[in-house]
Amino acid sequence: KPLALTVKEGEEILNLCNDNGVGFICNHLRRFSPFYWNLSKFLNLTTVETSISCSYGGGVFNTGTHLLDTLNILSRLPLKITHAHSFDEISSTDFNVDFSLDLLPHVSCHIQSTKAPILEIKFTQATLQLILNLTYPFNSLPLCRFYSAEDNPIFPGGKQFSPQAIPPNLRYTTVNDHCFMKNAVNFIVEYLSDKFENSDLISYNGMESLKAINTLCHLKD
Repeated sequence: KPLALTVKEGEEILNLCNDNGVGFICNHLRRFSPFYWNLSKFLNLTTVETSISCSYGGGVFNTGTHLLDTLNILSRLPLKITHAHSFDEISSTDFNVDFSLDLLPHVSCHIQSTKAPILEIKFTQATLQLILNLTYPFNSLPLCRFYSAEDNPIFPGGKQFSPQAIPPNLRYTTVNDHCFMKNAVNFIVEYLSDKFENSDLISYNGMESLKAINTLCHLKD
């Protein structure tokens, strides 16, 4: 990941795979976890007014590609850049940049680069707030923190976000549920044995991988 450094190179790779009957998986790890697809249904970004705030570091091609692919999973919408600034080159092929995305009129999305060890997305809706730790299980923090809007006990008539247990339909059980490479191998085995039942979890023709590259190349230009 990413699939390539340009859309043209990515298309050439995918065409070679498709022309020769080769199944393709890009190392966008979170596509191999059902949790993220369940979260997509839970947040319902297509109809619910939402503010999205993202933080990443280590280069937009190296780390930001995971952030963009996760946003693709959760929104299932094209990621159109509306504003980019604070360009910081960190190597000959990668850079950090702050930018905003246009998803839907009722969804705002801002991405902030940082030198801090953070890769996370915060979703804020009228009745809930959810902070998603994209580096799980590669650090000791929980996968997500969930808050719901409650009456403010100090300021009458006001509201506050208070921590809550993770809703049952988002609950994850063990770290093994997020052992991405093992999940990917299991999917490949099912695919090759014609027993694949998770068609909404992953794109074997690799076309989904082009979405992140397209966004990244617009930032580079």
